[in-house]
Amino acid sequence: GLSLSGAIVGRPAPVADGADGADLVLPLGGFSQAQDATNADLARAVAEEAMGLLGDAPTEKKTLVELYAGSGNLTVLLARALEARSDSVRLVAVETMEPACAAARENLTSRGLSARVVHANADGYALPEGTRVVVLDPPRTGARAVCEALVQSKVHGVVMVSCDPSTLGRDLATLAPRYDLVRLSTFEMFPETSHVETLAVLRAKKKK
Repeated sequence: GLSLSGAIVGRPAPVADGADGADLVLPLGGFSQAQDATNADLARAVAEEAMGLLGDAPTEKKTLVELYAGSGNLTVLLARALEARSDSVRLVAVETMEPACAAARENLTSRGLSARVVHANADGYALPEGTRVVVLDPPRTGARAVCEALVQSKVHGVVMVSCDPSTLGRDLATLAPRYDLVRLSTFEMFPETSHVETLAVLRAKKKK
């Protein structure tokens, strides 16, 4: 009989449609959003809101930190938006899964973009000095520890993505003593379910 040996053709890692229209490499078993078009709208909105908050931040030396960065779904648009700015803003993307960090670095490199990708637990990550805006897209359980730390920080603006209204409400209540909720937008990523992708934009309260 005929015996065939197995062969691997191409790369085993999955690839999704990135929010910028280019391929987004994922780690094996990695997460991607449910709807490409809605994800693109959401990611563009995140980048636009983050740039707006950076624009009115009170200091020249600025760092933008993205927490729960995953494989770079939002990172690539944030890096592209920063590239177009005239000022110098450092982008730091923090992700707890090493394979996702590797994918994020690959996705940035393939686009000719730069950012510092850090393998760390976002919940306990110490924000670098000069961090003015934080973007976070936490899991369904939310970002209680991060929000508690933000209230004690000097961060000027927060852009938060959430898929769970209950944990988002809890986290916004935690941020309320220090931040004003500027805008709340929804993106219907999960039709006919109790979950909706929500974008919250917050700015530090002005000192009286």
